[in-house]
Amino acid sequence: MSKLSMLALGAFGTVLGLASSAWAQQPVQVISSPGTTAGGNASGTIVTTGTFQQVFAATPPQPAGGPGRKGCYIVNNGTNKMYVSEGVAAGSATTATSIPLAANAAFNCAFNQTALQGIIVITGTSGDAFYAAQF
Repeated sequence: MSKLSMLALGAFGTVLGLASSAWAQQPVQVISSPGTTAGGNASGTIVTTGTFQQVFAATPPQPAGGPGRKGCYIVNNGTNKMYVSEGVAAGSATTATSIPLAANAAFNCAFNQTALQGIIVITGTSGDAFYAAQF
């Protein structure tokens, strides 16, 4: 190998070494977010077929009343269709104005970086399970 080739190879190695060490020194930035006191996990089962039951209470919107809900997720773990409604009390909700959830389907209450803050209710077939969490 010529002297020039060895110098070029050494310079290339030095550049690679500097580049990789520069990348390794970049700080990891973690942005924490305050949690909500509105409730965490509210998983359960449908109590009465066709009767809506509360999954999550309404949360005060930010910044006026508190941390508010940042998002929520409900998964139909049952074998029958379930219905989810937001912003309507359990006694006033109807399947016609609710979101249908097939078995294994999910409902997400956060859209375009905005989370729905109203009460969230669910109905389906008695005994069918659902997973529900909010944050």
